[in-house]
Amino acid sequence: MVIGFHRESSAKMNESLHLLENECPPPASTGNPPSGGFLWVVIRHAVPVCILVLAPFLLTYPLGFHLSTHMFAPGDNFITLWTTAWQVHALQSPEDTFWNANIFHPFPRTLALSVLRAVYIPFGWLVLTIWDNPILMENGILLGSIMFSGLGMYWYCYQMTQNPLAALLAGLIFTCNPERFARIPHPHQINPLFWGPAFLMLIRYLDTRRPVYAAGLVLFAFLQFLTSIYLFVFLLISLLVLLVSEWPRWKRHIREVGLTGLLSIAVLVVCVTPWGVPYVINRISYPFADGQDWLIDLSARPADFLMARHLNGLYGWTEKVFAVDRVNADMIPPNFLFPGWLPVILLIAGIGIGRRIHNDSAARLVRQGFWLAVVGFLFAFGPWLHLGTEATSIPMPAWLFYRYVPGFSVIRDPSRFSIILTAGLALAAAGAVVLMSQRFPGWRTGIGGVLVFLFGMECLNRPLPLQAIPYGRGIPQVEQWLAQRPERVIVSYPLRYNLAYMYFSIWHWKRLINGWTGYMPVNFFEDEQRLNTLPSPEALETLRRRGAELIVIYRRFVTDPPFLSLQPEEEPGVRYYLSELQKRPDLFEPLYDDGAAAVFRFRGNMAHSVPLPPGNR
Repeated sequence: MVIGFHRESSAKMNESLHLLENECPPPASTGNPPSGGFLWVVIRHAVPVCILVLAPFLLTYPLGFHLSTHMFAPGDNFITLWTTAWQVHALQSPEDTFWNANIFHPFPRTLALSVLRAVYIPFGWLVLTIWDNPILMENGILLGSIMFSGLGMYWYCYQMTQNPLAALLAGLIFTCNPERFARIPHPHQINPLFWGPAFLMLIRYLDTRRPVYAAGLVLFAFLQFLTSIYLFVFLLISLLVLLVSEWPRWKRHIREVGLTGLLSIAVLVVCVTPWGVPYVINRISYPFADGQDWLIDLSARPADFLMARHLNGLYGWTEKVFAVDRVNADMIPPNFLFPGWLPVILLIAGIGIGRRIHNDSAARLVRQGFWLAVVGFLFAFGPWLHLGTEATSIPMPAWLFYRYVPGFSVIRDPSRFSIILTAGLALAAAGAVVLMSQRFPGWRTGIGGVLVFLFGMECLNRPLPLQAIPYGRGIPQVEQWLAQRPERVIVSYPLRYNLAYMYFSIWHWKRLINGWTGYMPVNFFEDEQRLNTLPSPEALETLRRRGAELIVIYRRFVTDPPFLSLQPEEEPGVRYYLSELQKRPDLFEPLYDDGAAAVFRFRGNMAHSVPLPPGNR
């Protein structure tokens, strides 16, 4: 007997309040759904699923009313937007290759300098084909990522507990807690879409040792790789933690599990290699601007775990109280790693109640959640303990991995390990709800409902400040003009508005000397310094070497709606560029001027761009 309302068919309606509750869940490995027919299964999941679908809209209110016109905190999301748009474009354009994206010309494989979001290509193609609106595409990916990540964790925890309210709370903690909300300006960090299904496949395999579940684990891990390489690495670490925590269940079958694991790893390596090789080649070929102070800045401080963003309704005040300055204060903001108090309390309660009440599925979730939370918390500090701006001399567990594991240093933002912490808190919370429902059977529905409500209050934010983003005919006229030109390689001034130039390039896909990604080639900054001295001999040589054909100089950004404005200190430099280029018609032929931007054809470039220096090919 699984739940109360299945005992007697005549009591189903009278027991409707208990549709979301459970007394004695079957083991996760059985996979047997509750009896009562398909209709009752739908009813049982309707409310939790609806909440998880609506949660992203509540978390980001009022973004849901402006999906096609506005964005929250424009910044890195322009990189992710451009990435998906380029992938869609490249697969439809024979003249452009997938990996050689249109930035940092003539650097090769520039798409592999940033995030990989290939799993979103079908959705991106659909939106861009029907509406031709990259803003709608990116907002849809943002909200969909939160939604399906929550549903994935809900699926796992429900299969473990057969308790929809416990699973609902786990899904909300995993995707909507204050720490996850603080990651929204970095969309590639909030899309752990396949963590829940991957967890389920691993546990099912350990319980049954059926190869189909090992194959499912490989599939979901590969899909996570195509969604976010960062979160793929964290998923593998989480799976390893779950594997170790489940040691008593598979220690008698170590040979079988080990052989299946090796085979699964081999298949996964084969799947990811074609996508991962360009990243490896880039790491070997390009000297990157990876300063050690970035690793210091991006490591967690103890105070970070007490700090939420100022937009949080209950805990926004903590941003001013617990903020710790970084070395690069202008570049690196504090880490907002506060997950909410309720998940922490439920972790502690689950450990305490689990000692007195026997429930195998709930105990497993609490145990898994505890170890995930411990690993995520400790690794978020990075290789050294940080208390203030600088690191101390106290090594943390991650030091061993940064020191001895090849390639681990690519994780330059240890604070992102906090997602493993929140995954652990989500699992432990689901187990704790089941244990509390068993401890207080008369309050089963009330306990789950109250906990969901309380956590919803912890996640509630103030209305987000949105920014209107131009698109289509609202972009600068010069960008629309460029779409009609035969020239392919352009450089835009002022140089620092690289994200805007990448975004505007979606409408013409010219090769840009400008650009910005997650990992920046050192030579880009060296060339940028030379280009800033235009029209000096060093700048001219750099333009020739980079194959520049057109030079676009912005006096101001005239867009509908208004988007950017030059800083006052930049205006004298722009006037200088224009006056100097106009003095040299032999080198700079004026082609276009609409009052907001001027375009010159660079006549000093060679027929072909000069190859990059050794080490940058």
